[in-house]
Amino acid sequence: MVVSFDTWIWHTFFGVSESQNDITVLGRSPLFNNLTEGKSPQLDYYVNGHQYNMGYYLADGIYPKWATLVQSIANPADDAERWFTLHQEAYRKDIERVFGIIQARLKIIKEPTRG
Repeated sequence: MVVSFDTWIWHTFFGVSESQNDITVLGRSPLFNNLTEGKSPQLDYYVNGHQYNMGYYLADGIYPKWATLVQSIANPADDAERWFTLHQEAYRKDIERVFGIIQARLKIIKEPTRG
């Protein structure tokens, strides 16, 4: 699920209930199709004086080490790494909050259904 801080859902993908985990959903979701073909929306931004032209997604440690998936730092060594990890985990909680909202409003996502 790709969500902004204001609970706006930009992308979501649901598979068959209880048959998919994060990795299989990542492989089946169309979210990265263009990226694997070398295509991405034009996006320019600067961080610490370095220019970047590709967006990124916050992920936890089970995802592959792709340039577009930014994982939190397991053992932050300095204040900058602690700040990054704190904020990255806070943003991930936004996604969990949105998913909770969806589960509360759409019972079909919360419980398995019959075919």
